[in-house]
Amino acid sequence: RQRIALFGSVLVLALGMGAAAIALAPGHVQMPYLTGMSAGAVRASTYRDGLKVSFSSRYSRERPDTALTQSPAAGQQVKDGSTVRVVLSAGPAPVTVPQLLGSSAGQAQSRLTQIKLRSLLTQVPAPGVRAGTVTRQTPGGGGGVPPGSLVRLQVAEVPQWRPLTSFAGRGDGRSVRFRIRGAHWRIVSSMRYQGTCTFLFICSGPNATVRRTSDGRTVDSFSLDEGAGNSRDFAAGAGVYEVSVSPGSDTARWSITIEDLY
Repeated sequence: RQRIALFGSVLVLALGMGAAAIALAPGHVQMPYLTGMSAGAVRASTYRDGLKVSFSSRYSRERPDTALTQSPAAGQQVKDGSTVRVVLSAGPAPVTVPQLLGSSAGQAQSRLTQIKLRSLLTQVPAPGVRAGTVTRQTPGGGGGVPPGSLVRLQVAEVPQWRPLTSFAGRGDGRSVRFRIRGAHWRIVSSMRYQGTCTFLFICSGPNATVRRTSDGRTVDSFSLDEGAGNSRDFAAGAGVYEVSVSPGSDTARWSITIEDLY
């Protein structure tokens, strides 16, 4: 029994010495543990050990540029100058941005929330577009972005009256040319007679004429009513117009403001 025990001890010692000889053999190095390191740390570690490194990447929940796997595995004995292949995290897979133009703001936000994207809405004038409709998005549909990215949406606001130009006088007058963007627009006027009318009970005041400048067509012609805040609506549509005023028989002071609805 003593001989058997002695023989076993000698064998174990011999194997241990052989393994140590291999480990310490010139021209070999033990592969370091690289998983979990950043790409920069991997380069530094392999450089110190006289190894080369080859990187590839794949999508992962891990932080970008974090080492996911390595080959050869840590602890293996390799020759000096060997190449270790390291797979880095490219971060989460990109999310495809949906096409949202023409959708309602609520629908667009709901779709973005479902795919873990954020949204920011901005109300903008949009003549002829239903209020609350998405008219523009950044980034556009079809592209890929990281999860949690922000998608900016421009949404048509509720139409409102917007002053374009105004002019006033006591005799004749003419507006500058103005461009209508909406489907409807209006003239808001004020007029006051000055002095006594030629006919005591009937006064002759100024008249306004509306023309479309593209074809010179007269859209409307009407008398300015006495008083303030008189409004006359038009449905002539988008285009460039001008308004001229001709005096009546009686002296009057007038003012006109053109407002567009969009």
